[in-house]
Amino acid sequence: MSSKVIPADPNYTGSLIIPLDLCFSPDDNDPGLALGYYRIEVREDGVMKDYMYIDYRTSHLPAIFDTVKQIDIEFEYDDSNNKLYYKGSQNEVVSETIWNMWDHIKQKKVGLEPKVPWLFDVAAVNNHPRLSWAHNQNEDYIEITGYAVYRSVVGKGNPPGSFSKIATLSPLVEAYVDYDFVTGSTNTAYYKITAINGSRESQYTQTKSIDVSLFKEGGEVSIDYELKQNYPNPFNPTTTISYSIPSDEHVTLKVYNTLGEEVAELVNEVKIAGVYSTDFNAENLPSGIYFYTIAAGKYTNTKKLLLIK
Repeated sequence: MSSKVIPADPNYTGSLIIPLDLCFSPDDNDPGLALGYYRIEVREDGVMKDYMYIDYRTSHLPAIFDTVKQIDIEFEYDDSNNKLYYKGSQNEVVSETIWNMWDHIKQKKVGLEPKVPWLFDVAAVNNHPRLSWAHNQNEDYIEITGYAVYRSVVGKGNPPGSFSKIATLSPLVEAYVDYDFVTGSTNTAYYKITAINGSRESQYTQTKSIDVSLFKEGGEVSIDYELKQNYPNPFNPTTTISYSIPSDEHVTLKVYNTLGEEVAELVNEVKIAGVYSTDFNAENLPSGIYFYTIAAGKYTNTKKLLLIK
């Protein structure tokens, strides 16, 4: 796409301010825009008179343009009222999207990284950690398909260790209660979430923490040794494996093929008592039957999973 600010007076020139890392033509009089989000300003002697935004991030067009540029859109600035218009009209320009300005340019919504959810927080509700957040209102051009919740539980007051994905939620959900733990004083649970768009996840929210306990109100231990069946199963190419341990243990979680050969090591570290989940990505493996085995202290268990491509 090429865009031009047409000055109504020779003292006016068009200039671009690029907030993202984008490739563009440095020609101020005829700047060529690659895929991105642009702010176009009209300045007189360095003083900004008006500006507009063009959202060109989600076009189906390629990010690289030819050296021979075709002007798709032209604007002109009216210095009598300090407003920016489409050239040859009285239609004022404020913020636009490239797919609304031109019918032949399609809006792309799949395969794009969503933005971080807003207002993430963790609080104690009915003796359980409750996570809450808000959909990022700047994401109207991306189809959010869900949210992912990550957790790290350590001894009280210690910094977070490795995070495990504990839940994948509907895009309509803006809260999650962690029933694996009750609020208490034994450990500290750290949480963060991402927004999901298909196979893409946003960056993490800020990490939030709350003190928790492994014990229910009646004093009974709430978890035991367990290796759960992976989900989904069959899968392609990613599945989630969950497990729990009632005491601090060195945990290994490995995947083997039918010949007994190790094809992946998912966990190999000391874990404190708790409930965990880890993702297994078999993108580089052929279809077939595989086995995953956990070893935690004296506890071992093996389950079968099926990869279908």
